[in-house]
Amino acid sequence: MTNEAEKFILTLKEHFLWSILTTTDGLRPISRVTDLHYLPDLGLYYTTKSIYSKFQQIEKNPMATISIYPGTGLNTAVAQVTIRITSDPEIKEAAFYDGMLKYGYSKTNDPYYRVLLITVHSVQFGKDSYIGAPFDPATYDKIAKEDIPRLPSGPFQTSKVDELIKWTFASNKNVHLITKVGLEHDSRIITAIYKEGIGLYVGTNAKSKKIKQIISNANVILLTEDKEKWIQVVVDAAAKVSTNPELKKKIWYDGFKKYGFSGPEDDNLALILFTPRRVFHHTQETDCPVVYTAEPVQYDKDLQIMRGLVKHGDCIHLSTADNSGVIHSRIMGSLTYYPVLGFTMSCQAGTAKIDQLNQNSHSILTSTSEDESYTIEAEIVPQTDKHVLYFTWNPKLSAFGYKSPDDASRVILQINVTKAEYVNIKEVYSRLDKK
Repeated sequence: MTNEAEKFILTLKEHFLWSILTTTDGLRPISRVTDLHYLPDLGLYYTTKSIYSKFQQIEKNPMATISIYPGTGLNTAVAQVTIRITSDPEIKEAAFYDGMLKYGYSKTNDPYYRVLLITVHSVQFGKDSYIGAPFDPATYDKIAKEDIPRLPSGPFQTSKVDELIKWTFASNKNVHLITKVGLEHDSRIITAIYKEGIGLYVGTNAKSKKIKQIISNANVILLTEDKEKWIQVVVDAAAKVSTNPELKKKIWYDGFKKYGFSGPEDDNLALILFTPRRVFHHTQETDCPVVYTAEPVQYDKDLQIMRGLVKHGDCIHLSTADNSGVIHSRIMGSLTYYPVLGFTMSCQAGTAKIDQLNQNSHSILTSTSEDESYTIEAEIVPQTDKHVLYFTWNPKLSAFGYKSPDDASRVILQINVTKAEYVNIKEVYSRLDKK
């Protein structure tokens, strides 16, 4: 039976052709425009091939997001969903339509053809929320336990990435910005532009939701489509929030005043700077996008350094600042890496560090042994979202007094690295001895 979330989605049926499906690849959202379908017997669904990246991503993580922009206004409908892949012959036959033939599908005996059956759990449209099917906690166990992917080894097409970015964003362009929110995604329309000396950026309110989301997870997608030429340009990027006064002066123009900003010195004005790592170029002529990969960005290099810090166990110092600017340092428990979430620590609610982090997320993690030293600058965001608590639950936590996955006394600290430094102490002394 159709729930209220699905009923709302169906009111946007005329925009299904340009729905955006966002899946997760490790820590990163991956988005593409995909034709959404509905049949009373099947519900909402997509068709795909088992050789496509979205199929492989859904196999590793069935949680996804469908966003639909109705063409006017500021709001995007954002549906949190889970997806079940099926190769059932009857479902495949029911879902098939003649338009699939030009993309190489065949109705029968197609070894790659699959149907993605969608369960909608919620929809957010502006301030309106719509409730869907209950979320099955067993879904958490279906998320693959993957490590941080290694840095790409090339070949790189950095100049082509730069060329596409400059060409696509040469003037103010309305694009979809997709961010991570815990295990889920969010989406909205923004106006992004490329400017020499700054790069790809957007000016926005420092207190906006997207700023808070990027502070907790820097991985974002920028997606722009040309509906006449059937072209999509999808930018996989690392985002950084900046309130640098000089940068604010460089981007300022009077058009910001209509959004309530008084001038470049306005404390509420912030920039989001995007560093592209990949560009997916979709055209009508190709079945799969052409992917251009840039040389590894600093954010991804810093994640590799963070990987080494995990093995330091319970010898990690966390430094935070209170409202008076006084620095507080304490020894924390072990650092844990989770796919989708990234690096985290657990702690109790109601502690001073939680209050400090809620006021100022800028933090420093340090750890030193006889052999090596780590200094990590990071944004750390306390998370109490139900999905996050359930996904990070371990029965061993009962020994520390936590009663259940949704125990409100447990808080997850999500760590978003901004700068990482590693020193091999033995190597340093070895070099000194040779001088």
